[in-house]
Amino acid sequence: DSGMIYEGKVVYIGKYSSSGFGRIRIISVEDTAVYDAEKAVGEFNRKFKDKEGRNYASVLFLTDAKLDINKTDSAPKTEEEYREIWKDRLFGKDAPVEVEQVYAQNYMYNGYEMSCGKHRVVSEMLTEKGSSIRVSFKEGDKNAVDFLKKIQADGIGRDTNLGYGRVQICSKIHMTGIGG
Repeated sequence: DSGMIYEGKVVYIGKYSSSGFGRIRIISVEDTAVYDAEKAVGEFNRKFKDKEGRNYASVLFLTDAKLDINKTDSAPKTEEEYREIWKDRLFGKDAPVEVEQVYAQNYMYNGYEMSCGKHRVVSEMLTEKGSSIRVSFKEGDKNAVDFLKKIQADGIGRDTNLGYGRVQICSKIHMTGIGG
C-alpha cells in the first residue's frame, strides 16, 4: 500500500547491488497468502501419525543451511547418537521436539574472501535445500508448535540473515500421497 513497489519498477537486491548486481524488474504484484504452520501441523497429523501420544511435523529446507555438522568427531555412532547430533545442530539440545528421521544431502563449500584480497575461506559443510527432517513432540504440546512456528519465521543454523536456513513446516509436498 506504500506505492513503492509496482509493476515495471526496477529494484536491486542482495549483496553488491550498488555495483549493479541483483537487478530485477517487477513483473507482477499480488498479495500472498500467509502460511499457517499450526494448521499445517494439524493436517499433517490427521494424515500421518505413528504413535498415540505423539504428534509429528516435517521440516523442509527451502534454502541451504549452515548447521556446523562438520564440527562433529568422526567416531562411529549409533542411530540415536546421530539423531541427538541433528537435534542439537538444528534446534538446540533443549528443544521441545525430537528428531525422528533425517533425509538430508550435505556438501562441502569452498570459496574465497574477496573483500581483503583473494584469501581462501575455510571449507564448511552445508545442508542442501530440499532436505527434510521429521520431528515428533508430545501430543497437545503448544510450546512445540510455537517453537516450530518460530523456526519457520527465523530460520535455523548460522547466517539466517543472509538467507541460509529458511524452512517450511509441514509443506504440502510432504503431505502428498499420504492416506487419510
